[in-house]
Amino acid sequence: MSWGGSNQGVAWKLEWSGKLATGSDIQLFGKGRRKYWYSNSPEKKGMSWGGSNNDRGWKIFWDGALRTGTQVNLLGKGTLDRKPGKYFASNHGEGVGMSWGGKSSKHNWELSWDSGCGFGEQAR
Repeated sequence: MSWGGSNQGVAWKLEWSGKLATGSDIQLFGKGRRKYWYSNSPEKKGMSWGGSNNDRGWKIFWDGALRTGTQVNLLGKGTLDRKPGKYFASNHGEGVGMSWGGKSSKHNWELSWDSGCGFGEQAR
């Protein structure tokens, strides 16, 4: 993993089908790499990339209305062979690799977007 400030050149693009709702399947497109980020990497290992692949994508969960700044949990669909499936955690430092665990408000993610977002404040 690599950490830094807000940078549109290397930001993530979320993709989904239909209406976005908590529990939806999503894919994360890395704008800097121009590939999809997979959820099948082991603990403390590097990121796995490739073409669009829903089986290695993610499920996104949040409480309440989805607005910029909402805290989200990302379940790795590529981890579902591990029982139970694992959530991607935000607790590893620079260069340490992936961190997986249970659903946690302490190690979740904040979703932010700019005015060009396609769904605005409509997601539930």
